[in-house]
Amino acid sequence: MAGTAKSSGRLGPRLILGLVLIAAGLWTAAWFYIRGQVSTEIDRSLAQMAAGGLVIECPERSVAGYPFRIEIRCDGPTFEDRVSGLKATARGLRAVALVYQPNLIIVELDAPVTATTRTGAKLAAQWGVMQTSLRFRDGELQRASVSFDTLDGRWSPVGQPEATLAATRLELHGRRDEAVEGLDIAAFVTAGKVTQGGQRLGPETVNLSLDASLVRLPLEPGGGPHFLADWADSDGRVALKSVKAVAGPATLEGRGEIRLETDGMLSGAITLIANNLERLGEAAEPAKAEKPKSANGRPVKDTAGPPEITVTPEMAALAGGFLLFGKPAKDGPPGGRSLEFTLDHGRMKLGATPLGRLPPLFLVPQGS
Repeated sequence: MAGTAKSSGRLGPRLILGLVLIAAGLWTAAWFYIRGQVSTEIDRSLAQMAAGGLVIECPERSVAGYPFRIEIRCDGPTFEDRVSGLKATARGLRAVALVYQPNLIIVELDAPVTATTRTGAKLAAQWGVMQTSLRFRDGELQRASVSFDTLDGRWSPVGQPEATLAATRLELHGRRDEAVEGLDIAAFVTAGKVTQGGQRLGPETVNLSLDASLVRLPLEPGGGPHFLADWADSDGRVALKSVKAVAGPATLEGRGEIRLETDGMLSGAITLIANNLERLGEAAEPAKAEKPKSANGRPVKDTAGPPEITVTPEMAALAGGFLLFGKPAKDGPPGGRSLEFTLDHGRMKLGATPLGRLPPLFLVPQGS
């Protein structure tokens, strides 16, 4: 009896070790099988996109991440849309998914990124970290988010001044919404700054937030060159729930709706409410600190004077428009001014003041 008990005691750890080794072997085999399937699916998807005019090349591609991740890497990826003529390159790309959570994919793109259009316009972008998350359900993309830290972008159209966008952080989020038959989107910009031709446009820095729905947006993959025309035919529009810009003590908020007409033009109206526009050029008020004291214990007199105000012509025109033509706002803090921004087949007005005309977003084919 004693020998039997001793033999059973030795068998237990050996059995556990054996089961662990078998499980590890099965997991390893499953991981390598999944890796092979991923590589096959990547090749199939790239070939399918290339047939539709979108050519993506992923040099030095590798699939790693054992034991719990599937990580795809490539150096110097290139993108070419042969329909629009857009070409782009990046320094590197990584896509990661957990084996036990394959419906969530994290993608990182390494800067610099450069792009050119068929007309010769160029885009160059740098950032500290760029990360995209893609969440799927039943094989369909349900949510997507992209964020940039320390973004610096430059747009150089042919024959026109260069425009730049800099931001401490930029975020874009989108999710399918069956109620609107399209997408809900949100965007956030922290400490954004825009220039054109070396001249600043708007405040020194501005924080932006956007909450909107793209109603009846066609979400089927491979929309092709007639994507926007199809959206217009389906009564496509942007329902702007809220957009807000904050520059120091000044704020500008809006809500409304913009429609995409079948001729490619935009129409609609946005109600804008402004507060403290007369202080538009001021910096945000710093946190209050204890005033310094002299040797006799009395507070030192503040000789710094009022904050410096730097107002661009665009900012002056905006503030003047609200002060001259705006009406007292019914909503929001006291003292706010309300003004209507309208679009009539691309013709823009702020109140009764014409602002020019936007070009069509797409061209209607002749004879249609």
